[in-house]
Amino acid sequence: NMFFLNKYSASKKITAALPYVETVRISRQLPDTLVVTVTECTAPAAVSQEGKLWLLSGDGKIVDVKSGDGKQYARVKGLSLLEPQVGADIQVPEEETASAQLLLTLLGLLRDKGMLADVQSIDLSDDASVVLRYLDRFDVTFRWDADFDYKLDYLLAVVERLEVNETGAIDMTQEGKASFIPG
Repeated sequence: NMFFLNKYSASKKITAALPYVETVRISRQLPDTLVVTVTECTAPAAVSQEGKLWLLSGDGKIVDVKSGDGKQYARVKGLSLLEPQVGADIQVPEEETASAQLLLTLLGLLRDKGMLADVQSIDLSDDASVVLRYLDRFDVTFRWDADFDYKLDYLLAVVERLEVNETGAIDMTQEGKASFIPG
């Protein structure tokens, strides 16, 4: 019966059964139609642990486990997973909780800005800064407490002004300023 269907419960069951599904939206179209809209997880990040690559969605769900080099994923460094399982949200040691929250914030912003597919790695191992490998040309350093929404827009503007053959480091740790160091 369409009227007694619990949309939220059905949505939760679908996302639990199909790890690559990021969101499910169920709506009713009267008189006799249910519309199920599914968003697939794309360009996930990967945490390498115990010889396996644990693939993460932008909201921290483990969507798959693979072996190999995982060059097509943004590799996350400086984060260890506790008892990882496909379909479950990431669990980290208590001392890495802030790193995990920062990662999820950063992944969400990168996804929303269409930049996630251009990120090769995210290094959270330093307590003072976060380093992104971007476009396989730039090592971008941010302060840990940066306004990432603003800084990522700023990064796009900086990269737009550089030549397509330039490589190096971009230091985004100073307020209102970015420094490009050719490499």
